[in-house]
Amino acid sequence: MSKVAYLMGAGASYGKREKDSLERGIPERITEGLPTVDEMPIRLRKVKELFEQYTFNNDDIIENKNTNDSLTYRNCQRLLVDDFEWLIENSGKHATIDTFAKKLFLTGKKEEYAKLKRLLSVYFKVEQLMTPPDSRYDSFLATVLQPNVKGQLRISEDISILTWNYDSQFEIAYMGYLSDGLYKENIEFPSDLGIDIHSNVSDFVKPFSRHDNGERQIFKLNGSAAFHTEYSMAHYYLNHHGQLDDGMIRAILEIYAAPYYKNGESKLSMLNFAWDSENEYEAKTNYKERIESAICDAISLVVIGYSFPYFNRETDAFILSKMKNLEHIYIQDPHAGDIKESLINLLRKIDSGLSKDKIILQTNVGQFFLPPEL
Repeated sequence: MSKVAYLMGAGASYGKREKDSLERGIPERITEGLPTVDEMPIRLRKVKELFEQYTFNNDDIIENKNTNDSLTYRNCQRLLVDDFEWLIENSGKHATIDTFAKKLFLTGKKEEYAKLKRLLSVYFKVEQLMTPPDSRYDSFLATVLQPNVKGQLRISEDISILTWNYDSQFEIAYMGYLSDGLYKENIEFPSDLGIDIHSNVSDFVKPFSRHDNGERQIFKLNGSAAFHTEYSMAHYYLNHHGQLDDGMIRAILEIYAAPYYKNGESKLSMLNFAWDSENEYEAKTNYKERIESAICDAISLVVIGYSFPYFNRETDAFILSKMKNLEHIYIQDPHAGDIKESLINLLRKIDSGLSKDKIILQTNVGQFFLPPEL
């Protein structure tokens, strides 16, 4: 079991911004990583405009293998653009997109809730094709990857990673190490790497069916902004060289429109939220037990870019309660002091005996923090 656990949030994928655009207050130039919650409304509109600019002929059709019907790319384009406008308009009435998602969930609007997840999956796919991943993932993997007895590059068994991010920054960076050189592998993400996706797609069991060492080391607590039965984002990034070309645009339109026109071939989003936790998936796969097994021996917790929002409080309390041997918690964030206060309140809730002086702040965010326990 791991002696160091990582808990990551959106700040772990922040990357870099072009200085001039930040001074204007317009995050148009993200040179690495992904937008923050505050930046997403502008970025959503830009992605919508990107799909609007493509021109398709009326007779440019998508063949439907399951029926005699067909659908044009132009119709798929209009569907996606209209749905993005729906998301932009409605999420703008709430503090964040997650807040809007929670409202749809609480009010039982299942179709709109599923649509939001599909839209976010498309959005993150496009963002990650247009922008290189946060380079800190690459540097981190360069430090913690090591060849195992089978000659495969895998993360050190001393580390377990829990991330609330549904992006694919880890997978894209990981693929860079496994696509060339001495340890080149033809792997099938995420199953061969022990990346455990918390998805409410009840039949999505492949990630747990085979692992080289039997351990799961990366847990995606909010699922993944990807679609069931398709290639991983890492494969797309590698095969398309980080470019949103014409073929990729067409593939995205087909994937997004599939639930509307293909019988029995819906591309379900694997994106999940904390409040989706009570479902058939967890009962079927013992999800929480797998997390507990990975982190129960941890003596250190490293929190990167994560503020312990109330939405995730129940799951965060569960995670912290299972690390009974914690000696230190390291918080890496420009606002680490504010996060410490939220964390202390959460530790009180679970009656943790960890003293305040064992919570150590790291405000330098140039690289992911590696604790002395490693």
